[in-house]
Amino acid sequence: MATRAEALSFIKSNFQVEDLGDDFLKMVWTFENGRSQLVFAEVRDSLVLVLSPIAEVGRVTAEKILDVSESVWGIIKRGDLYFLTHVILLENADPNEISGPLEILAVHADELEEALGLGDDR
Repeated sequence: MATRAEALSFIKSNFQVEDLGDDFLKMVWTFENGRSQLVFAEVRDSLVLVLSPIAEVGRVTAEKILDVSESVWGIIKRGDLYFLTHVILLENADPNEISGPLEILAVHADELEEALGLGDDR
């Protein structure tokens, strides 16, 4: 899978998504414990940027997120939210290299949200 179109087709075919336009997709993971987690995939020409919101700016500090996080995922701020992130390079990506990070990021983002003492807002 090496193209933007193939990545979009794979994600739309294998996950329940809401297409927000401009190749920006929204997914919701629901877990057995009743919690859920939003995950966004922004599909670009050479990569997929995966984002999952973990906290509102102002509810926790970036320092607290970094202190609590034991994750190898990136953490960014966009607007009034902090997100756990990952980049998938499409050049040589196979289906597992797309589905794995989407699923695992959702789990880690939800665990981080819970470890921060936040509710299940996202």
